[in-house]
Amino acid sequence: MSKPSFPALLMATLCLCTSLSNRASGSDADHLVPVEKALGTRAAYGELWQQKLLLTPGEVARFVGLPGTVGVETAVSVYRTPGKKDSLAGNYWVTATQASERLWNCVERPGERKVDSNTIHIERCDAPIAKSTAIAVHKVWLAMLSRARPAQQSNDIVLDSSREIFSATDSQGNVLQAESSTDPQANSRALIDIALTFLEYCGAPVEQRMSIAHKIEREASNLLKRLERSNAGRQKKISRKRNGI
Repeated sequence: MSKPSFPALLMATLCLCTSLSNRASGSDADHLVPVEKALGTRAAYGELWQQKLLLTPGEVARFVGLPGTVGVETAVSVYRTPGKKDSLAGNYWVTATQASERLWNCVERPGERKVDSNTIHIERCDAPIAKSTAIAVHKVWLAMLSRARPAQQSNDIVLDSSREIFSATDSQGNVLQAESSTDPQANSRALIDIALTFLEYCGAPVEQRMSIAHKIEREASNLLKRLERSNAGRQKKISRKRNGI
């Protein structure tokens, strides 16, 4: 597959950001939520985008953006592959994949014409990434995924059906997976922004990638520090409550 142009990847980013900004506000806390088991049409859709988009491992970090009213399906996978040509120290890589048209249109639904999935091609971009950046992203992915819990019930109306799914593999080999709530707040939005910046990284000229990688690493470190402070504050409150303070 040919490398997608920077404008194409940027458009995917803009579509996902627009989708997020169009959502109704809700009362969900600032955390990811478990991925519900897919059934029926949604299960068929899941099988299709996984087959089309997930072309490389994603044990370090993975992000899948499924569009709502605008955009196309996009995935980012960060992984380690020793021995690959042009690798940087540590042998970490990022692969971005993007559908040329909406894969959702390939799923059979009553009253709608089904698009042949063979007519939709996948734009792919592979780029080596620094070990320090990969490790920083892995840590913050695991931190956010470990905090995932069911969302509170809400009567708010969701204006689109876009979804942002995250996954990573921990040191025991367990794959953790969760997705953004219908109202992503500060930490969840920061995680989405980091994932989308990988699209910029992949589409950028080689000489510009280092500065983008530093941005990813910085934002990942900042988010991890906020999560650690939040966890410390929560533990302190629990301790005070137990001691009757």
